[in-house]
Amino acid sequence: MMGLVSYMGKLRVAVQVEKDFINPLKLKSHIENAFDMILNAALRTSTVSLAD
Repeated sequence: MMGLVSYMGKLRVAVQVEKDFINPLKLKSHIENAFDMILNAALRTSTVSLAD
């Protein structure tokens, strides 16, 4: 199970998995890496003007 919550500019991710099924350190590392990739891609392609 996975849940996402955004509150006051902070994104929180909660993941629940079966005990000893997934290495928690590797999972955290992969989630952080994926977030960095998504953020970098979004910043590169962001051309929206807020002055409209």
